[in-house]
Amino acid sequence: MNDVAIVGLDCRFPKADDPAALWKLLLDGADGIDEIPAERWNAAELHDDGAVNHRAGGLISDADAFDNDFFGIAPREAQAHARA
Repeated sequence: MNDVAIVGLDCRFPKADDPAALWKLLLDGADGIDEIPAERWNAAELHDDGAVNHRAGGLISDADAFDNDFFGIAPREAQAHARA
């Protein structure tokens, strides 16, 4: 077996923008689910007309900061998913 050294860690989860916030969220027994903010889409309107069946979700902040190059995802594909 070889030794492994973790030299860095980064993450973004709903209501947890870094590893420390994620750890606190887990220790507190909380979750990242919240009402969908109006700046994302009008959840109430979409729910009322049957387009979606929920008004809450686990959404990350500043999703537009996603580094598609790092993950080998074409810019066009990343943009298509950002609008979805």
